Amino acid sequence: MKATTPRVKLTYDDFVLFPDDGKRHELIDGEHYVTPKHVRGAPELVVEIGFLSTRKRDETIKRRLYERTGVSEYWVIDPELDVVRVYRRAGSGFGRPIELSAEAGDRLETELLPGLEIALSRLFEPSVR
Repeated sequence: MKATTPRVKLTYDDFVLFPDDGKRHELIDGEHYVTPKHVRGAPELVVEIGFLSTRKRDETIKRRLYERTGVSEYWVIDPELDVVRVYRRAGSGFGRPIELSAEAGDRLETELLPGLEIALSRLFEPSVR
């Protein structure tokens, strides 16, 4: 089966609202730090581009791993369905996923990256071929 290129697009314009103060605070906090060889600790946010062939693994095995290691949010972007499932930490684990769709006019936002707001209609915009 031939792999297809995802239709998900994030451009520079999607990230211009990130603070530009030379710090890595968007993903790294006091318990998570970068060494010359590794990132220590779990990231606050994990974004996965999912496909039909990986959906079960992404939303079972990987989700449980991220939940167990302390990831705050886990996004599964599904370019085949034009949806994003957002898992957010609720206590010791993730709460029920929030499913956002381009068709519903939803926007992707997170408290982890204040000011980031991405319209799913733009995220799943058809590529010009």
